[in-house]
Amino acid sequence: MSQFADALMHYRIRFPNIESLGAGSPPARWAKEYEAVSGVAFAPVLLTTHSEDGRSASGQAAFSSQSKIRALVARRAELDTDFAATIASPPPQIGGQVRGSVIRFGH
Repeated sequence: MSQFADALMHYRIRFPNIESLGAGSPPARWAKEYEAVSGVAFAPVLLTTHSEDGRSASGQAAFSSQSKIRALVARRAELDTDFAATIASPPPQIGGQVRGSVIRFGH
């Protein structure tokens, strides 16, 4: 089973129905979990080993935080049709020019 599928199964158990997401907009319990997961999922670096003053600590990520965030969003979309419609819409187009250069070596 993929990491995403494992995480989605976890969130289907944790949030079995729309009421379990919590009250408010966004739903309170879902938002709390999103904040906890997104901090790691979107961090530029996940530190799993640390050494300082002769002491060290290490860890291992059980599975991808990105899989957890995708699963959490997918579970809410399964339960909340308004949210599903919002995330299903295509991203806005960003205007402006594409800038760049092509550099060829060896010619």
